[in-house]
Amino acid sequence: MKRYFIYKHPLFGRGDKWKNPSSIRSTNTGVRWDKSPYCVWFMCLLRNKEYEHYCKTGKGDFKKIYADFGNVFEYKNNFKDWWFEENRGVNLFAEPIFEMNTEILNPNTDKLAEDERVLYLKVPITNNPKVLRREFEQILKGKHPQLSKQKSNPVSLSKYPLHTTPKTEAYLKMLNVYDCKANNLKAKDIHIKYIKQINVKDWLNNYNEKHYNEGIAISEQEARRFVHALYSKNVYRYNKKAINLFNNTGKGIFPNTN
Repeated sequence: MKRYFIYKHPLFGRGDKWKNPSSIRSTNTGVRWDKSPYCVWFMCLLRNKEYEHYCKTGKGDFKKIYADFGNVFEYKNNFKDWWFEENRGVNLFAEPIFEMNTEILNPNTDKLAEDERVLYLKVPITNNPKVLRREFEQILKGKHPQLSKQKSNPVSLSKYPLHTTPKTEAYLKMLNVYDCKANNLKAKDIHIKYIKQINVKDWLNNYNEKHYNEGIAISEQEARRFVHALYSKNVYRYNKKAINLFNNTGKGIFPNTN
């Protein structure tokens, strides 16, 4: 039976198509592999320095993570191989399949045990079948973890469930900021490339308009200093969140920027 993921799983396309991810079209259940939250999880673990040290020396408290995720550094440029080796991606992140049949229960003899994997229904079988099907579909949409849109963070029973609803683009931005900072790029250049460029004159005009009634106005030179400080502050914030992401993957938790 085919396993499913609560969040979109990675798509690789056929053959070598995965090497050009922009050519891969997303589906209702999947997304090009480099935009999948599970790939970003993998990328964050690659940047966990303590886990890297463990993979090299065996020293550290990562025995369980290593048993499941393995030495990700051997697959640094090949997420596809890491994902498919021994069906790793499915085993770690897909929802489990339970050998359980749909059946009619007898309220007089069968006990209704509490089980979050099971939904008990009372169906008025004399009603119109079309109406019953429609009502069942609505119930399923509200309760099934893959279909429900009511929950921002649907319940997952996978071995490694996502900690919260992933914001993949935001995490990729944090990774890029971290990588650039690690390569000693200037905060201004990092900010312009991966966060946004701040127009000094626009910032100055907005600032002076906002503080007009207070009789406060600053010069363009002062505005440049403020903007430069903002560049540094924001890059520091993004970098710190990235490091928190990396550290938490070492605990089997993703995504968590705190």
